[in-house]
Amino acid sequence: MRVAAMHPRLGEARPVVAASPRRRPWQRSTVACRALPRSEPAAPACEGNPQQGQQQLGQLQQHLAAAARQVAKATTCVAAAAVLALGSAAPPPAEAVLNNPRAPVARTADVALRRSIPAFNTDVREVQNRLEAIGFKLRIPQRKPWQSMGDDAAAAAALVANRQLMMVGVLPGDEEKAAALLDDIEAVLVRLARSIEVKDAERTSIRVANSLEGVASLELLQAPGLPYQLPRALAGYPILAGRAVVELTVEKATGEEAFVDQNSGDGPQKQTKLVMVLDGFSAPITAANLAANFQAGVYNGAPLSVSGVSVLAGEAAELEDADAASVVNAASPADRRSGPPAALPLEMLAAGDFEPVYRSTLDVRSGELPVLPLSIYGAVAMAHLPDYSGSGYVSGTQFFIYKFDRTQAGLAGLSFDEGEFGVVGYIVKGLDAVSKLETGDRIVAVEVVSGLDKITTT
Repeated sequence: MRVAAMHPRLGEARPVVAASPRRRPWQRSTVACRALPRSEPAAPACEGNPQQGQQQLGQLQQHLAAAARQVAKATTCVAAAAVLALGSAAPPPAEAVLNNPRAPVARTADVALRRSIPAFNTDVREVQNRLEAIGFKLRIPQRKPWQSMGDDAAAAAALVANRQLMMVGVLPGDEEKAAALLDDIEAVLVRLARSIEVKDAERTSIRVANSLEGVASLELLQAPGLPYQLPRALAGYPILAGRAVVELTVEKATGEEAFVDQNSGDGPQKQTKLVMVLDGFSAPITAANLAANFQAGVYNGAPLSVSGVSVLAGEAAELEDADAASVVNAASPADRRSGPPAALPLEMLAAGDFEPVYRSTLDVRSGELPVLPLSIYGAVAMAHLPDYSGSGYVSGTQFFIYKFDRTQAGLAGLSFDEGEFGVVGYIVKGLDAVSKLETGDRIVAVEVVSGLDKITTT
């Protein structure tokens, strides 16, 4: 096994990716400059009337000041237009996104997974938007808009109080569970209003997080499947129409007791559990394949290859050669009784799109951002094929856990590999253990806790 060849090339500086032909390229707007207004000539001062002379002198000074301001404004405008024409006035699209501190991308796994849930009930989504707005306003460092946050909390509480609207879309059999969630959300919103009233930022933040967790659980009960259909060219692939939860048990190869569970008093252990959530709403083909691999025991006993940026698991399937035809054949839908596919089409859902794109990277430099970002510690994605880059296909057997480091990213907190790898899910529990894994450690057991019943064939 050639680890170096199979290891995903993360953290490398990459050339500018050309805009996808399905999207318009980055367009710069031209700057329109107004002509400099002509100033009125000053009348000569009247020598025989000093008061009139002073008045005219004051008018002259005002004209000169106004003319100076217009000259400065026009100079700036003309300079900006000239530099834009040369293509160097503002940073190119790459820096424009990577240096924007408010780039609209999720920063944590729970936020990314919550935003990926299809909004089948718009009233529930409005509650989510109101709560996320409170969370955003809490980050204002100085005078926080408590009145505005109170208005958001009141609006969310009013919506939750209307149970008929909130229950729309809940599948038969889940009504009791949805009602219990709404009871919990309503109780937390009452406490949220109190913490906002007394301007307690810490308790407000905790209660916003608790409310959003309940809202996400409710939205999952209202999401019966995918809100889109896959392209005909991908017919036959198994898909995950929802979420799957997987529990991985990993063990230190040296037998060292390096893992500590903060929620138990058992002390250091040589084994620990990682809980992974696979998201079929954003990556249905990839999520279904990885869940099926876990269920089939593909990774039981698999050694881990660890670097500073990733934890790689699984072996790349051998391809007959590295031409495009062999890769396409390896990625064609097949009976899984013969084993997992050697390759899969690259799959990513861009924010604002209705369905994923296939065999195409995202042009992050021009503002295309994924719903499931790579720029989160614990992101899970399939590795690139070892011998055929740029094919639009990824490995069907090798996956990695990304150890995102914000200090090695752009100023907006985006990985320089963002948009190159299709994220399929996140490690949501056991993140502390990821940093302690080393090459040679093993996955000793895997359990698909839930989600297998959501795997179907298109």
